[in-house]
Amino acid sequence: MIEVKTILSAQLMRKYNRTQAMKRIWIAFALMAVLIGIGIACLFDKDLGMPFSVPVIIVGVSLPVFYVIFTRAMIERALKNSPLIKNETTQIFRFASDRMMANESSKYVTAQDTQISYDAILKAEEREEAFYLFIGKTQAYILDAKGFTMGSRRELHFFLLDKLGNKKFKYLKRLYAAK
Repeated sequence: MIEVKTILSAQLMRKYNRTQAMKRIWIAFALMAVLIGIGIACLFDKDLGMPFSVPVIIVGVSLPVFYVIFTRAMIERALKNSPLIKNETTQIFRFASDRMMANESSKYVTAQDTQISYDAILKAEEREEAFYLFIGKTQAYILDAKGFTMGSRRELHFFLLDKLGNKKFKYLKRLYAAK
């Protein structure tokens, strides 16, 4: 059996949220390209010309910067108000051959084990700081890579690879490169 204990911290949740936000930054760059294209096209239009094109290009160029600033502010606001962090939430994950069990407790509440089928995990990611087990498009269980109380990171890696397969489990190849 493999067991991981995670104490949810602002740092761990901030890293997860920033990673998810940066995966979607392409939207800001796509809008930037469209606005710059419109601005350049307006330069060649005799009716609209320079007065319209310059502001459109400036807005387009500044869009990714605004995206990063806005998402960071929203992440910090969410973390500041998060009951999971305020109440010192501890999660213990146990991996059995047929299911995963999650137990969440805080200074006010002790929860029962929640049993999760491996089929319910949509995808999983392994990063240097944590494992992320997605049960929704953006909702994931966060397992601290330093929180192993039984088993090891390597064991969990190969266990998840076996249960989820290469299509659902993404990891950093360099962590397991031959040394």
